[in-house]
Amino acid sequence: MRRGRAQGDEVLLEEIEETAGAEEEGYREAELRAILFRVLTPEELDLTQALLEGFKQREIAENLGVSQQAVAARLRKIRDKLKGIIASM
Repeated sequence: MRRGRAQGDEVLLEEIEETAGAEEEGYREAELRAILFRVLTPEELDLTQALLEGFKQREIAENLGVSQQAVAARLRKIRDKLKGIIASM
């Protein structure tokens, strides 16, 4: 009888740990979003979102009416900004 209870306690503990992990992940995601909104311009956020959604640089360039090189330069600028933030953390 005790053995069954111990196994049940282990399952409950695993569920609690999973819930806590999900909450922590949600907190980190919210913190990251807050940093992005503070550091990036609205245009940079749009560009970043398009990239995260799987659009290729060429597709983004076509949608914006700019060259692919311009998109690549903007992405480098965004990466440099984010590297600076990460380095200071």
